[in-house]
Parts: sequence; C-alpha cells; structure tokens
Amino acid sequence: MKKWFITFLTEKGFYNSEESDLLLEGAKDKEVHIGLTVEMMIDFIIATPHAKSIKGNFVYMDFKNGDCLDYWKHLTNGMMIASGYDKQYENLKGA
Repeated sequence: MKKWFITFLTEKGFYNSEESDLLLEGAKDKEVHIGLTVEMMIDFIIATPHAKSIKGNFVYMDFKNGDCLDYWKHLTNGMMIASGYDKQYENLKGA
C-alpha cells in the first residue's frame, strides 16, 4: 500500500521525493520546518486501521475531481496532533 500512496502523491505533485517536507496548512510562503516528511506521513497512515478507507477516499475524490490536497492537509494536521507535533508547529508558525 505504501507504493500506491507514493505513486498517487507523486502524480498529484504533492512532493518530489519521500524526503520532501510535508505540505502544512498555514505554512504557505513561510519557512516552517519541523522535521516531518511525506514518508513519515505515509507510514503513519499505513499504521492506522483506517489506511484502506483513506486510500478509498483519495480514489473517490480523484475520480470526482475533488481537491485531494485539502484532504492531505487535513490528514497531516491530524497526524501532527496525534503525534504531538502541533505544539512545535504553533511555536514555529508564530515566530
């Protein structure tokens, strides 16, 4: 399943490599780096019991020409909160 996510996200232009920084909501035009990578996000998704559902949501949204980037940002924000990175991000964002 990891290969599917890598291929899908690459085709959508979300990143160029697994080491790319995550696309974070509110980070546009700012240098906000907290050490999270796309690979970490993919691994987080795969480790959840909802991985198949998340993949299905991406497939459905893509089929309906929906905005997959908004869903990606939503998942990223959830991962940050679940992993405790949200506090670190808020400190950097406010700087």
